Amino acid sequence: MPLTVRRRPKTMCPVYLGCAGGRPARAPWVRAGGPGPVRRPGRRLVRPGCRSRRCAGGWSRDFAERCDEALSTGGFFGRFRDLVKREALPTWFGPFVEYEEKASKIHNWDNRLVPGLLQTEDYARAVMRTGRPREAHEIIERDVSSRMDRQAILARESPPLLWCVIDEAVLRRPVGGAEIAREQIKRLVEAADSTSVVLQVLPSAMAENPGGDGPLTILEFDAGPPVAYAEGWRSGRLVESSAEVADAVIVFDLIRAAALSRGASLDLLRAIEYGP
Repeated sequence: MPLTVRRRPKTMCPVYLGCAGGRPARAPWVRAGGPGPVRRPGRRLVRPGCRSRRCAGGWSRDFAERCDEALSTGGFFGRFRDLVKREALPTWFGPFVEYEEKASKIHNWDNRLVPGLLQTEDYARAVMRTGRPREAHEIIERDVSSRMDRQAILARESPPLLWCVIDEAVLRRPVGGAEIAREQIKRLVEAADSTSVVLQVLPSAMAENPGGDGPLTILEFDAGPPVAYAEGWRSGRLVESSAEVADAVIVFDLIRAAALSRGASLDLLRAIEYGP
């Protein structure tokens, strides 16, 4: 869709679109698609140094790329959007995302939710809204967008190998309702058919669960030692000690050894029903 660029009002911050001295600008700079209602880049965009969470992280990647194309800014808006989104991440999660983007292999175990890299947008939104009922709508939408952006690594020409083991109980919980849960299962089935994804299910009938301590991720790199990441309630710990990472690798090996095979896991996914 072509962009029609309008003259920037004098009251608007020259760096952050939509900002007028830290307040939402009265007039927009960029109009999407010519005539019609104005499409703002975000609900509020703020001047440098402001820690507001209602910021340019709300832009879609497509919008930022079209701004760069229309204004010949050499990718500025795309880089700026990514920077703002990263600034919005919790301090304990940001370093993990940086490692995740560089990993050649990602091993993930989760006994709470479908891994973020495989979540649908509606599933992610339902998870966040349920766990954060008092959070503002724009913050939830920003965080959903950020989670979807992380999935871009799987669409690369040479994506990392993603090896996920999910507890069966996670799959049988209809997060967001039956329709959203069905779409999430469909997404997992599609991912399981990918050559870059290995998906296994740890059955509920398994008497011993080596992953009972909670979610665990191990990241491997083409150059450099692996790191591990363990997550809890609104907290996470990046593990870089070689001895601790070695212990984490053993735990993950035990988890996937106890899980169903790829074929049996796929059969279980296809057999799950959530009712009408």
